[in-house]
Amino acid sequence: MVVDLMQKTSTSETSYESSPSATPAPLGPLLTTNQSNTSPSTRDPTSISSPNLDNGSMQSNRSGTSYVNSAHRAAVLDEITELEEHFEKEMQSSHLPPDSPLFDSTGPQLLLFGPPKHASKQEILASIPDRSIVDRLVSRYFNSFESSAVIHTVQFMKEYEEFWENPLATPAIWLGLLSTLMCLGAQFQKFRLDPGIHLSSNLSTEQNLDQMINTFKERIVQCLILGDYIKGGTYVLETLILYIAVEVFRYKDAEICIWILLGTMVQLAMHMGYYKDPTHFKGMSPFEAEMRKRV
Repeated sequence: MVVDLMQKTSTSETSYESSPSATPAPLGPLLTTNQSNTSPSTRDPTSISSPNLDNGSMQSNRSGTSYVNSAHRAAVLDEITELEEHFEKEMQSSHLPPDSPLFDSTGPQLLLFGPPKHASKQEILASIPDRSIVDRLVSRYFNSFESSAVIHTVQFMKEYEEFWENPLATPAIWLGLLSTLMCLGAQFQKFRLDPGIHLSSNLSTEQNLDQMINTFKERIVQCLILGDYIKGGTYVLETLILYIAVEVFRYKDAEICIWILLGTMVQLAMHMGYYKDPTHFKGMSPFEAEMRKRV
């Protein structure tokens, strides 16, 4: 559009400038004069200018280098070229190769759209590190987080021992809960909340911790899907709460996907009756009622 206006006004500019008393017409009035030939959404060139663009630009060619201020049409064309390049790069990045995932597997979209691949309980169990490493990660979680608000430490450690005695008998959702604890423990190690403790000489680097965190995150989602979390059940909300905590710790800014996950969690809590006082449910033990209140 700017080029078209330049061509349309070139004749009038030449005749205007040939007059002894004439002064060059600025770009703004020229565009305003021809505004009837442009789209209704076309903005006046003066609105394009901003404090960040007041520096103008340098034009280099074979005849030399010249400076134009931000209101000059050459500067406007410069900005348009930069915008074109910017959107071209965005378009290129949006066209992923066929074998690439449709989303960032490390982002909070993981549970919303599903992991890159599902896993059986045997595959999940096979990916759990040695007990010495898991012990340290779980310990770091309980020493670094206000876990009593969601998980009862004594009860969990009892179930933790039962898990190591018979891993195959462990429900998938509980494996997801364990994965959230390991993931948060690795995050706390990365954030150096407890810098004096190292998992091992080959697992203390930030790169390895990132890899562990991403692996545990994927396992959390796989366990939730394997346990059909949408139907509710034991430890579903606790796992979701800690999974959201994992995501919140990874991002400085609020992510819309995290808020969608939070909304899903609230709907599940409503479906499972968490908004009701536990005294309304017969047969519920005082311990279970107290933990429901904490959740």
